[in-house]
Amino acid sequence: MSFAASIAVFVVTTAGAAPPKVDYFFPAGVQLGRTSEVTAHGTFEQWPVRTWCDQPGVEVTAGEKKGELSIVVAEDASAGVCWLRLYDDEGASELRPLVVGMLPHLREVEPNDAPDKPQQIEQPALINGKLSKRGDVDTFSVHLKQGETLVASLQANELLASPMDALLQITDARGFVLAQNNDARGLDPLLTFNATKAGDYLVRAFAFPSKPNSTIAFAGAEDYVYRLTLTTGAFLDHVLPLAVQHGATTHLRRMGW
Repeated sequence: MSFAASIAVFVVTTAGAAPPKVDYFFPAGVQLGRTSEVTAHGTFEQWPVRTWCDQPGVEVTAGEKKGELSIVVAEDASAGVCWLRLYDDEGASELRPLVVGMLPHLREVEPNDAPDKPQQIEQPALINGKLSKRGDVDTFSVHLKQGETLVASLQANELLASPMDALLQITDARGFVLAQNNDARGLDPLLTFNATKAGDYLVRAFAFPSKPNSTIAFAGAEDYVYRLTLTTGAFLDHVLPLAVQHGATTHLRRMGW
């Protein structure tokens, strides 16, 4: 091969390289003050990559295996949404959200589809889950005292861009539906349930596609990731007003349970 041909091959090879592409993270969130392992799902022609995060106190390091990230969150970091970007010499990925939470974090564990095989949850807890296949239903069992109010809040489509229209149900131990919600926040469900008697109750999560099609069955895919909060404690839904003026003192009303 001539020198000129070698140069041509080199140019074509390097010009075809693409920057990192992140589709989603799983789990989609991490716990304050902990070190967590998160997998970036997407396309990475080069690994390891470098990382950037918009929040101080959140340190992200690429692992040896492609897609693996180690995330260290300081005790004094801010809870809430942080935005991550992966980059290399070819360019950078789009910003993707990762949520830092204060409640104990758990992973959804299969099999948990049937009412007689739920995943036992000691609440308050935040569950990182995935409806990974068609027909998938994730079921969790919680014990409630008489008079307690359970808040169940699922984040998926609105913040995480999961292509799902999720539903939440509260049922009795036999699976009979006692409460249901599907679109409290955009396509994400949130519901509250007051236990009139002590006992074990089930929380069920399932979904349809966020873009309707001819499918009538419950939907699922690897990118149907969600975060489910279950608590009988204080839960802040939002504040009023929703915006404040720079340089001015504003009194906020906390709305929630």
